[in-house]
Amino acid sequence: MNNASRIERLRTHGISVEARITNCSGLIGGSGSNSAGYTCTASYRIGTETFHSVVGGLSTFQPTGTSTSVVADPNNHGAIELASVAKSDQFSITSVILPAVLALLFFGDVAWQILRRRRRKIPTTL
Repeated sequence: MNNASRIERLRTHGISVEARITNCSGLIGGSGSNSAGYTCTASYRIGTETFHSVVGGLSTFQPTGTSTSVVADPNNHGAIELASVAKSDQFSITSVILPAVLALLFFGDVAWQILRRRRRKIPTTL
């Protein structure tokens, strides 16, 4: 399933809960000299069950014990996303326009090159 449909499901059917950060560690970039973000885990309860999961959408360090609003996937309570991300991350048609135009230009150029080369071939006679 793609991210746009997952976010849409969280927006329309997600379960809003408060999660408490249990661990947050920094990630380093490929060279090892710069930060590449943070991976934070949190615990939260839905009904009588307690879950522990990575919090999707965090871009800053969160101290242990920090409370944050998340939305749990209705089909998988162990998957959560920040509530602010679930509210704001919307699919936009403009995000596919440029790749589509570039793909059309590329395939159009390939077709033109093939046709041009076929026309230049000199027919051989026996």
